Amino acid sequence: MPRIERTDGPRRAFWQIDLEGPLVTVRHGPLGADGAVATHRFDDATEARRAYERLLAELGADAADRAPRAADAARRGASAERLTVQLTGRGTSVELSAQGDRVTERRWSTAGDEVEISARAFDDATHALDELGARTTVLVRDGFEETERRRERVGPPGAAPAPDGREASEPEHERACLAAAPDDAGPWQVYADWLQGRGDPRGTLAALFLSGQGAAGTSFLERWREALLGPAAQLVPLEAGALVFRHGFLTQARLWRRRGSATDLSALTRAFLAQPFTRFVTALRFGLASDEADNDWGPTLAALVESPRAAQLSALAFDDFGPDEADLASTPFGDLSRLWAGLPALEHLSLRSGAGGVLGRVEHPRLKSFVRVSTGLSASELRSIGAARWPALERLELWTGSTALGAEVTAEALRPLVEGQALPRLTHLGLVACEEARELVPMLLGSPLLPRLRTLDLSRGLVADAEAGLLLRHADRLRHLERLDLSENLLSPAGRDALARALPNARLDGQRTDEGRIVASLDES
Repeated sequence: MPRIERTDGPRRAFWQIDLEGPLVTVRHGPLGADGAVATHRFDDATEARRAYERLLAELGADAADRAPRAADAARRGASAERLTVQLTGRGTSVELSAQGDRVTERRWSTAGDEVEISARAFDDATHALDELGARTTVLVRDGFEETERRRERVGPPGAAPAPDGREASEPEHERACLAAAPDDAGPWQVYADWLQGRGDPRGTLAALFLSGQGAAGTSFLERWREALLGPAAQLVPLEAGALVFRHGFLTQARLWRRRGSATDLSALTRAFLAQPFTRFVTALRFGLASDEADNDWGPTLAALVESPRAAQLSALAFDDFGPDEADLASTPFGDLSRLWAGLPALEHLSLRSGAGGVLGRVEHPRLKSFVRVSTGLSASELRSIGAARWPALERLELWTGSTALGAEVTAEALRPLVEGQALPRLTHLGLVACEEARELVPMLLGSPLLPRLRTLDLSRGLVADAEAGLLLRHADRLRHLERLDLSENLLSPAGRDALARALPNARLDGQRTDEGRIVASLDES
């Protein structure tokens, strides 16, 4: 079994590669550790051997072979080396980096707040390295301690992600990453090293995250925003949670436009998903497409459906805005009818909008979760949802809203959902902020769907003591639930206490007084 070790770059790692018939087994990890094992099955032994030999060639090329390739890359100006020194002292961290003829200095407090960043250009790379050495010496004399020194092979500042201007891509590696078990980092590490060897900054970024250097990875991402994100660089926030990485590669992102901006959200989405950086993105969350009441996510959806990532997107949320950005009741969502056929891998969908739009014919074989938050659900929307075909759906949550804000919901319109005949796998039903409590509660208690549910959410609605009495008389039908959410309804203290004794699985906090039987506000949802 060939063993390849790498001791240069930000990680010291090894690979052991074995070929047996149609199977290629790779053991990979840091030097001194057992490493993770991944086995890949191919259609036949010939295809497996090709993959085996290609992997050996990429990882185990001897020095004589690497030298001319490195020289060619240098002549093309495709890659460069960055020397980075990190120091800590006096409650402050300093990072000095020399790349080409430029030296960059970043300072931040140990609490994580950046103090300042500066950069200087010198006559050439030699002078830049001399300056970095001199600056390091001064800081050490001032009481700082050098905590890390590393060399990274990266592209020149402002370069495209791949050295030759094209996407560095190896479909075999990508398929191995996608097929790996969730906790198996081995294939991702192999791909990161393959990319690094071609001067692609995605490889260096992944290597930093994979080796536990999160702060350095974030810093690297900041420096390579334009190369990695393209035209979307200045419009994708880097705050906590906006970009989510798995095994060093981007898998989830939040896209939004600043309030008052003329940014076209659909154009941003199209540009973002065209980048190699987004190759493994499966989940996206969107802010508003417009500040005004004519918000329309339809063009953004078109960008998704027409993107190279359409076939892999599994989670989508159109809900990332608050009351300071728009009035929920007057915010429509537009025409989303292309969604059902255009995103075949979609499993989770969240839609938050008060003024409605067009859902079209709702039919999706893989969707597992649908959350629709509205201040006033329209009759046409409810008809589309009631006639939906989603055999895999496990979670359905509808915030139906108030008639005063346009809701056109009746108990009869809800009956197809409550009976659950078209929802064979449903385990969570939420009918939130619903005015139809008087007819809905008895309908639920007699529903064939109820025994299959694990959770039932009737929060923020108009459940009062009359409905509580009915729930108490049929408490045996509700005790199998893991949670019965009756919070923020209209129960009296006596009604609430009686339910609490009979149904320990009930959530009963936040009861409101009877204010003309109005559902709870959704402004802070």
